[in-house]
Amino acid sequence: MISGLCRVRVRYSDTDGMAVAHHSRHVNWMEVGRVELMRSAGMSYAQLEREGVSLPLVALTLRYRSAARFDDLVEIETTLDSYTRVRVAFTYTLTRVEDQVVLATGRTEHAAVDRELHPVRLPDQLRDLFGADQAYPYSGDPC
Repeated sequence: MISGLCRVRVRYSDTDGMAVAHHSRHVNWMEVGRVELMRSAGMSYAQLEREGVSLPLVALTLRYRSAARFDDLVEIETTLDSYTRVRVAFTYTLTRVEDQVVLATGRTEHAAVDRELHPVRLPDQLRDLFGADQAYPYSGDPC
């Protein structure tokens, strides 16, 4: 299975009045990890959509473990969990880089659909990428 790392910095706009990242931001960061993993693996989400396939979210689990705060650097580890002909699932671990504290863990499931939201098969190129056993380390490029 494929996996990858990327990093985001908690912006002030990500936080509430206590300078703690709002819970909804974790879902955004998981999306960043997923999109960057696909890009690193060789198929951007934009390319997938140009081919007429989208991967809308159909299930989400998220467990908060520790607070992310303004200006923390957060590493997002994204791993392909499973896939079928029409579905794909990813797991995530969000870790504060400074002290390696796990901030949250999560899992998302997505269905492959066409522009009319009808289920379709995952493209062969994407299934081939998913079938590879490849880790994409953090490149130093911002997510």
